[in-house]
Amino acid sequence: MLFDICNDSIFTSGDMKYYNIDDNLFEISRYQQVDTISGKWLKNIEFTTINKLWVEGEKLHNSIINEGVKKKSLKVIETYNQLFEHIYVIEKLQNDKFKRTRVWWIDY
Repeated sequence: MLFDICNDSIFTSGDMKYYNIDDNLFEISRYQQVDTISGKWLKNIEFTTINKLWVEGEKLHNSIINEGVKKKSLKVIETYNQLFEHIYVIEKLQNDKFKRTRVWWIDY
């Protein structure tokens, strides 16, 4: 997801730091995976939105439930982070540089 400085924010609560994007929280420090990428590399990234994540997560969750019912072995999904293993927030730094941070979606 692309961090929009005009609409999104970063805030700290205690020791935890979060991106707040479209009223959804993404924990920044959970994975400690942050790097810098160039705009050239950025052109190869497919971006998504919070709404698309919710819709796709619901589809994946339902398909897992349906498959579990057929096989009579349900798999419990506690968080969409299990479905979307790698969620990154891209934040523009300066010139042609961007910060890429792997985040944990607070989806409850």
